[in-house]
Amino acid sequence: MSAQQTIGDDKEPERFTRALKVEIAKPLDTTWDAIGPVLRAQRSVAHRLANAAVFAAVEYDNRQRRGEQVGVFRASTKNPETRPGNPNPSTATYRECKQELEEIRDWAKQKLDAKPGEQRSTLELLAGDSLFSGLTLACIGQAAFAGFKKWKKDKSANRLPTWKLGMPIPIHNSQAELLLDASGKVLLHVCHGPDRWVTWALSAGRGSQWSRIRALALREGGRKMGDVKLKYDESERKWFAFISYSEPKPQAPDRCDPDHVMVLHRGQRNLLVAMTNRGQWNVVATGYKLRDFKERMGARRRSERGITKGERGSGANGHGSKRRYQTRDSLENRERDWVKTHLQQIAARVAELAVQWGCGTLLIEDYGGIQPDEDRALRRFLGRFPNYQLKECLAWSLAKAGLELGKYSPEFISQTCPACGRADASQHNTRTGVFHCSDPACKFERPVDMVAAVHALRRACGGGAGEWDRRWRTQHDQERKIVEAMRKPKAKKEKKEK
Repeated sequence: MSAQQTIGDDKEPERFTRALKVEIAKPLDTTWDAIGPVLRAQRSVAHRLANAAVFAAVEYDNRQRRGEQVGVFRASTKNPETRPGNPNPSTATYRECKQELEEIRDWAKQKLDAKPGEQRSTLELLAGDSLFSGLTLACIGQAAFAGFKKWKKDKSANRLPTWKLGMPIPIHNSQAELLLDASGKVLLHVCHGPDRWVTWALSAGRGSQWSRIRALALREGGRKMGDVKLKYDESERKWFAFISYSEPKPQAPDRCDPDHVMVLHRGQRNLLVAMTNRGQWNVVATGYKLRDFKERMGARRRSERGITKGERGSGANGHGSKRRYQTRDSLENRERDWVKTHLQQIAARVAELAVQWGCGTLLIEDYGGIQPDEDRALRRFLGRFPNYQLKECLAWSLAKAGLELGKYSPEFISQTCPACGRADASQHNTRTGVFHCSDPACKFERPVDMVAAVHALRRACGGGAGEWDRRWRTQHDQERKIVEAMRKPKAKKEKKEK
């Protein structure tokens, strides 16, 4: 084999994308008074460009389905399916952004003559050619086209994407870079137009954020910086930079055996339980902490809704509609952040157990095909727990450890007896969380989450649950012997009485 063939056969290692949210402290080579109007002008126009781009993608798709003549655009070099001369929707969205920006500039030029001198700063920025660069317009068009493709994939589950005023300002990765100054601080050097570059001083948060952003600036570990988004937080009144980057996917530890299977079950009695085919069992999270927190936050929201509009005030005193909803929004944000942190901690615990036990295969149930229960109280109980968000946190934590999260079918796993195979919905006592086999000859009883996990192991391992089958078979035989021994004296006593 030649050297060229050897190089061609080498595949690039799999990578996954992450993002950092870093506070922008201040601009170093200018002032807030000078850069503020530029940022305000950009974030007031970006949402109009994105909305125009997504509707351009919709119109292109409609014309293509009707078989009408569509414009010919430049083909994408990254997509092998598009060849020169074929229409490219992503380029169409970019051109729509460019056309919308030109209309905004024409409107601003017409308004300049009617405004006094002290009110001309924003209009001059909108009318000028240094507001957006071509790569920034491409970023907006790509984001709009990606949102349209997500909506087109499942229109019944997603709404047509629309962007609101104040959306993030996208910056292409070729127009942004992280730098280290002489004192070791990390700086963000970004382009705010064709000829305007600004260097920002960053203020990292707690935990490992500072070490990660320094490693990204030094390109350690094969990290590659991606696009950047600047976002103004209305509640904190601060600017933040969302920096995306990619890094090689970690390899699974050598001790993790693919034949060692761990199943994860999001039950009704416990939020998450873990079981392996080699006899390990752990209740990772009971769910009571999450449930109690949601109840407290729900009580606070109900109390806040009881305050009438008149009690809050209105008008010039600063108690308008924004003030009325400020408390409610802060409570919702606090609950969302707390739940996300709690689920991330649970996911980190699962990844730690997987590496500690040496599990190379991890699976979780797929709720996609199960219909909602007829019981309204049960539907409300299940809906209070963010099951999908927990699944996403698990997949992310395992990916950081070099492991993947698979799926298994969950049909009837909590209604089928693992000893005799009898399937009956009444065997699952939802009030106590205990499984009771209705067969008089079996009388198998175990916590329902353990029963569901054993069934999941059998489906994941091709019919057997490993150590649990042997253990439960022995225990069940002993339990039956004890029950029979307890019944025999009672039968003899009844004969003597007769």
